Formats: sequence, structure tokens, C-alpha cells
Amino acid sequence: VLRAERKGLEMHYYIDNTKARQIVEILGL
Repeated sequence: VLRAERKGLEMHYYIDNTKARQIVEILGL
């Protein structure tokens, strides 16, 4: 259970990082 939750959190942070990266690219920063 803990392992599954950890994997879910890693995916959540990975998705957040990907979105943030896309926003930065769109803004041209």
C-alpha cells in the first residue's frame, strides 16, 4: 500500500513538473 501511494505521489509530482515546464516554455522564460 505504501509503495503504491509513493508511486502515485511520484506521478503527481512528475505531472506537476511537466505542466510547470510547459507553462515556462509558453511564457518563454
